[in-house]
Parts: sequence; structure tokens; C-alpha cells
Amino acid sequence: MSPRYDKSNHDSSDEFRVSPVRRYRVPKYPSWEDPNPLDAPSAPPFPYRKEFLAAIAATTLGASTLGAQALSGGAKAIAKNPFTVRVGGLPYRSSPYGTGQPQYMSESLARATIERVFREAGIRLESKHRIEVPLGKTRTGEFLADGYDPKKKVGYVYAKWDRCDESLMSGWMGSEFQEKVRRARRAARPGIQKKFDEARAIEDEAERTRALTALIEEVDRDRLSRDEARAFDATKGPQFIAVISGRDRRFQVSPTREDYDRINKAMQIEDEGEKRKVLREIQEKIAAKAIANLEKGVRDYLRWAQSQGLGS
Repeated sequence: MSPRYDKSNHDSSDEFRVSPVRRYRVPKYPSWEDPNPLDAPSAPPFPYRKEFLAAIAATTLGASTLGAQALSGGAKAIAKNPFTVRVGGLPYRSSPYGTGQPQYMSESLARATIERVFREAGIRLESKHRIEVPLGKTRTGEFLADGYDPKKKVGYVYAKWDRCDESLMSGWMGSEFQEKVRRARRAARPGIQKKFDEARAIEDEAERTRALTALIEEVDRDRLSRDEARAFDATKGPQFIAVISGRDRRFQVSPTREDYDRINKAMQIEDEGEKRKVLREIQEKIAAKAIANLEKGVRDYLRWAQSQGLGS
């Protein structure tokens, strides 16, 4: 045991005395098994702390005030669009550091959840539907919706990096032209990717830049911009597009070591169909809370859209 100086044992006849350490603190480091701090509700701001509410609830005025607040709070669930650009954490810029980055539910699982809720609401979505949206008096934006019901004029975009232009989501290298070219090429259809490769081979720098810039603009016609997304934040119709961010904190997941062990074990399954089934079940278990949040968000969105004129 480590010695320490003990004041209680100090004696005028002794200069120094040691005694064994019986208890000491051990440093603790973060672990994958720790609870996710993002799951904890934030501290309520004053004057909504428990002590204050308990004090005013005893009075008639307090009870009346709280009742009004409760009604207002209940209405907020559909009074505002639950998928605004700001709520979704957009624009999103990635970090050069992968370690410690939050994990989110997979795109396939998210889109399956979104489309199931739309389907349950009687909405028939068509994939890759081109949307035009007015942007002021003189401009019009356009992009491809991941799902859209042309009869009811409602749909969604799952806003991941390949569905958004530079104004909504970009890499950590920022606005460097070559980085823009790289991201646009990755997001482009196969035929357009070939055009990027041909443009990159142009020897004249000015001509190469013009060709690549034109291709970026062509890809951006399919991708969602910040202005286009904001046009649906508080729209009153006639069309409604839920811009659901792939980086929304409500859809984060926190796999444990046991989850990773199950995934590794499932990867050893030889039958591909059985492997996909088991991996899907593991994914759904890991993302159970995110799935519930997404289901609620889509249902709230449809209720909000109805209050703004959807279906009327």
C-alpha cells in the first residue's frame, strides 16, 4: 500500500509518520456500456424547476397558469413541423475524426420505417419523384423526393449526404472545388459519373473547370438545397415534403459490446437469406428507441400537415 502523511498521528516528538492508505479513488474511463448522455432529458429552465412548480401549484393562480401551459404544450406536438431544417441538425458538416462520432440508424431501416407509417396513413408513395418548389417571386427550385404521393401531394426526402447539396451537407474539407467535384460525382447517377471522369481528363484547366461546374449543377438539380428545404419548414401547401435528416439526434443509436458480438456471430452464417434476416433483427433491436422516435415524428408531421391544409 502507498504511504501518506497522517496529520492525526503527528506528534511533537516525531517529525514525520506514515500509515497505510486504506481507501483511494480509481479513475474511470468512458465505456460503450455507459448510458448514452443524450438520452437524459436536459435540465428544465427556470421558472419550470420542480421546486418552483410545486410552490405555485398550491395557489389558484398557479393551477390556472399550469393548466394553460399544459394545453399549450400538448398543442406543440402538431403546432409546428417536427422536421424543420434546424430541428434536423442541418446543415451538417462531417468531421475528419471518425472516433467518437455519433452513430445513427441505417438508411434502409429509416426509410422502411418512414414508408410504413405513410402507408398506414393511406398514402401511396412513388419513388424518385421530381418536385418543383417556388423560392420567392422569381426563382424555382427542383429536386428528387425519395417518396411522393402525387394525388395527395405529400412525401419525404431522407436528407443524407448524397441527397443534399453543399448548402445542407458537406465534408470536413469545406468548399474546396475538388472536394465538391468528388462529392457530386459520388452522389450522381452512373451515367453522370462517367461524364465526371471524362471532364476530369480535359487538359485545359479553364475548360475542365467549366465542364465540372456544369456537371455539379446538373447533379444539384436532383439534390435538396437549404432554400428548398426551408420552403417546407412552415408551408401551407399545396404540397408537403418532410425533410427527415439522416443526422437528426433523435435517431442516434448506441450499440453495446454484446450487440457487436451478435453482429460478428451473425456474419458467420453461410445462408445469405438467413444472415440478412438475423442482421436485420439485430439492427431493429439496437435502433428500437430511434425507430419509435421516427414513427412518432412522421405521424406528428402528417397531423401537422393536415392542420396546414393537407387533404383539404
